[in-house]
Amino acid sequence: TKHIDLMLSDIIMPEMDGHQLAAIVQDKYTDVKIQLISGFTDAHHRDFTNSQLLNNLIHKPCNENVLLTHIRQLLDNR
Repeated sequence: TKHIDLMLSDIIMPEMDGHQLAAIVQDKYTDVKIQLISGFTDAHHRDFTNSQLLNNLIHKPCNENVLLTHIRQLLDNR
C-alpha cells in the first residue's frame, strides 16, 4: 500500500477549489499534510475557515526556497 505524506495544491482549480479539496483530504486522510498556494491576496481567502492552512498559505510568486521550507516544516511536524 502506498502512503501519501503531503498534498500541494493551488487554490484556484476547475471543478473544485483548493479549500474544498483540502477539506476532503483532511476528512478522509487525516495524516496527510497539506500545503496550499495562491496567487490571490488575503482578501480572496477571507471565508477560509481552517486557520492553520490559511496561516501556512504560500503566496505566488514564490521562490523554491520558500516552497521547500514550508514543505520541510510540514513534514517535520508529524
